[in-house]
Amino acid sequence: VGPAAVVELSRALGLEAALAGEADLALGARELAPLDLLTAYLTLARGGRPRTPRAVLAVEVPARLSGLRPKPRAAAAREAPGISAELAALVTDMLTTVVESGTARAAGALARPVAGKTGTSDDARDAWFVGYTRDHAAVVWVGFDRPRSLGAREGGEEAAIPIWLAAMRAASVGHPRRPFPRPPGLQRGLIDRRSGRPACRELGGSRWRCVGPTRWRDELFLPGTETVHGPPLGSPAARAQARDDPHERGAAPPHFAEVELSELSLFIDAPTQLDAALGRLLAARLEPAHRALELEWRASLAAAGQLKETPDEAPPTVTLALVRTRAGDLSPPDLEQSGRKQPGLTELRVVATSGDPQLDARAQASVRRSLAKHRAAFEALTQAPLLDPKSGRVELTLELRLGR
Repeated sequence: VGPAAVVELSRALGLEAALAGEADLALGARELAPLDLLTAYLTLARGGRPRTPRAVLAVEVPARLSGLRPKPRAAAAREAPGISAELAALVTDMLTTVVESGTARAAGALARPVAGKTGTSDDARDAWFVGYTRDHAAVVWVGFDRPRSLGAREGGEEAAIPIWLAAMRAASVGHPRRPFPRPPGLQRGLIDRRSGRPACRELGGSRWRCVGPTRWRDELFLPGTETVHGPPLGSPAARAQARDDPHERGAAPPHFAEVELSELSLFIDAPTQLDAALGRLLAARLEPAHRALELEWRASLAAAGQLKETPDEAPPTVTLALVRTRAGDLSPPDLEQSGRKQPGLTELRVVATSGDPQLDARAQASVRRSLAKHRAAFEALTQAPLLDPKSGRVELTLELRLGR
């Protein structure tokens, strides 16, 4: 992108503050007044059409003009060029994510679509929140005239959002709850929230291979910018993108023993059916089986004394392919003979080893026990769109990881 492009966009949004095109712009090295930020966010709220905020301090009408209002005499300020409706909607969609699952979740208490961004400066000297709905935009800054820390636990979410909420609740009375507009020129894409790559790929014959549904996310794209390339699902390159950034501040998060449903096959005729709503439906259907698998895996590790923190950056992982046939075909004797290629059997095989044969075997045994103990939970999987209508098979990929 580069600093020059950022400065150019800021001018289009209406920011008139002196933003130098230097690399330190990405670090927040430039200060903005609240009114500057409100101007930029107001352009986004208006679908890319700028409007310069004006402060009304008083309205004075002489007695002889009772019932009339004088025409404004102030010269209109030069308006910024603005941005396209598609770009404004794209940024708005990104900012709604901050409210839905980011640092501004508290703003969701307004109970209507909100887009916004929190901000906290070093040592918590400034706390910000700028947010907007379809009808109003507001900015809140909390700080001291002579800069000093607000407190170790203060920030945009804790100090600024409550003030913003109080003002916006009062301003929203009498206004209907309306979603943000989505211009027809935007394209929708289903991505893997972990890697940013497409969540599904078409294999032909109405068959799709997708990452686990809890990783699905609907995203908007400007025409021609859709994410269509990237490493294959489950490849080492794709998995590497999920690792923690070693340069990020703070210690790496602990590794927990877990089971992830990393891939599955779907059988869908229309690509438009692949969306986040289907992902939520599938996640709910898979949850009982996932919970049963994870409990059995953790119990197996605990019994072997392996339920503990691992020092590795990437914990040892066993990747298994699980192929189920139609409901009613699974029984404990079948599981003991799962290596036999007979109709009605559940197939379980290692597709990526952990490097430890004993751990690989323990993972397979754990899955087999879970299948035998929790038959009802796995019967629920043999339904459309997980079920291949021709072969009656369901294909899943499981990753079983070591951890505490």
